[in-house]
Amino acid sequence: MSADVVARLEAVAARLDAYASKVSGGASSGSSETKQHPALDAYDAFVNEHGKAFIKSAQDLKLENIATQAGAALKEVRGVIEASYFCKKPTDAKYLAGLQKVLADADKGVGRKDDAHFAHQKAFAEAIVSQGWVGAPSPKGTVEAQLEAADFYLNQVLTAAKNAPSEEAKAQHRAYVKNLKALLTNLAEFCVQNFKMGITWNVKGGDVSSYKSGAPPAAPSGGPPAAPPVAPAVAASVHAAPAAAPAGGMGGVFAAINSGVLQKEGDSATKAFGLKKVTDEQKAKNLKDKPALAPKEKKEAAAAPVAASSGKKKGEPKMTLDKGTWIIENYENNFDLIVPEVQMKQGVYISNLTNCRVVIPEKCKQVSVDKCHKVYVQFKNVVSTFEIVNSTRCQAEVLENAPAVAIDKTHGFSLILSKEAYANPPEIVTSNVSELNLVRPAAKEGDDPVETPLPEQYSTRIDNKSGTLTTKPVSHGG
Repeated sequence: MSADVVARLEAVAARLDAYASKVSGGASSGSSETKQHPALDAYDAFVNEHGKAFIKSAQDLKLENIATQAGAALKEVRGVIEASYFCKKPTDAKYLAGLQKVLADADKGVGRKDDAHFAHQKAFAEAIVSQGWVGAPSPKGTVEAQLEAADFYLNQVLTAAKNAPSEEAKAQHRAYVKNLKALLTNLAEFCVQNFKMGITWNVKGGDVSSYKSGAPPAAPSGGPPAAPPVAPAVAASVHAAPAAAPAGGMGGVFAAINSGVLQKEGDSATKAFGLKKVTDEQKAKNLKDKPALAPKEKKEAAAAPVAASSGKKKGEPKMTLDKGTWIIENYENNFDLIVPEVQMKQGVYISNLTNCRVVIPEKCKQVSVDKCHKVYVQFKNVVSTFEIVNSTRCQAEVLENAPAVAIDKTHGFSLILSKEAYANPPEIVTSNVSELNLVRPAAKEGDDPVETPLPEQYSTRIDNKSGTLTTKPVSHGG
């Protein structure tokens, strides 16, 4: 590289640094302007809408401990987000001590199984663990995993709500379930929009242990307060919808470049970086001969079935009796689908449902579930078979008896057996499935149900002398 080129680059760098200082007003100039993490406004809006709604639901049921713990956890999370803007990443987890205490208190608050609100408490204890997303590399996955863990107990709340003494009480239990699910569902979306790959800390910030809300801590060297981070490049590349970068620093520089400010100050700067305006004719969407796009990397395994809510328009929701079969199809977000006056000679066909609960209160011939996503089916007794196919994230609870259960092309399914159903357990046949679990009663009264994964992988040995094959489930050691 020639000396002339080096000199030109140094001049450009000096000009950019000078401009950055000008637009930021100086990080250590003692400006009284209040700065905060760009995601805090979105987080406050999320808490005001969904956090407060759930807290009210808990208060309506006189679950004051849960209401208090939910509020405390949301406050602790806000504090971590706020501190990350001013502080460097901590070397230990002491900054999460307050949140960890709240989670521990929620777990301790779960009463005995005969407690009237056991399912409410257990669901909350599972759901509140999701707030640990602030220390996780994959926040969305952390939140969704706890939503699934809580879902089992939330379905128990809905089942118990049928026996509530009044319509008002029933509505309160249902609101508790609805609002807790909404809290976690929208939290997962908030994480995708703002912290897809986890929280990014200020590499030039101070120590989080000396941080006080609303004011940056002292820099490690004892010098002036650390400047807030300016839209790190990694954040800009992973946020699905990143908030605007602060007006100062290099974020302001590049915003100025895009708006043409620096071009007015000197064309040499833009020429040195090869910047030029792209006309409408040069945009990819307007090119006549568009370049071939590389195929996107698939995020899920090819074997996983497509969820029922994959964007296809649903037909009209209906529950009708047609030639001896109850047909329930095309419902979304409905937790009160109860099959009326079902008879032993009739079958039940459940299709194309999303986020629903179906109750079959009396004995029927058979139950079939097809193309459903996040559906909970509770049935008393079937004469022949319960079968599920082409579905994802579903659950079925057997109250009395099911001779056989068939599971095909299904991902993430739980079969729940009551004590009576487990006394005469069904034969289970599976094909092309993944993430299956059997939930059965505990051996000791009062203990939690036992959840056991069903085999998905098999090993086949060939005897070349006899020509026989022996196939067994693969067991994985810990």
